[in-house]
Amino acid sequence: MGVLTVIRGSKTFDTLNHVEGQITDVRYIKHKYSTKFRTVFKDVLVLSIDGTSDEFGFMEGNDAYKKLLNFREVGKIAEIYYDGSGKRIEQGVTLHTFDLKIGNYQVVDITEIKRSERLGSILFLSGALVLLIIAIAVIRKKKQTRFKETILLGDDE
Repeated sequence: MGVLTVIRGSKTFDTLNHVEGQITDVRYIKHKYSTKFRTVFKDVLVLSIDGTSDEFGFMEGNDAYKKLLNFREVGKIAEIYYDGSGKRIEQGVTLHTFDLKIGNYQVVDITEIKRSERLGSILFLSGALVLLIIAIAVIRKKKQTRFKETILLGDDE
């Protein structure tokens, strides 16, 4: 997980796909995903932009979804930077939008995404480092215990 956040946090405008055009359609789809114990359906607000066959989804519950509820008007000009190689959900919709501006309103900002991904990277990689240190310490302790047992058993004979 830490590696994924590092990759997402390293995206720049130069490495992303760009499209600018008029919003031609706004619709909702249901995204199905499974957790350990159940299947969950979430609403995804989908924007279609003139000049591209790609469609851009924003999952219910995230900030962009909430902001877009006010900007669902067809005909407004949108500028989007996204990862075109990212995994797609139902109907070929991408959720990998890094920067979105509709008119003069910044809906998704790449600097905010990079900041949150950087924080996530630090947390995940720090956690992994702590677990690695604990594992090494446990292995060393077991080796020392076995070595002492071997010496003690060897002296009794």
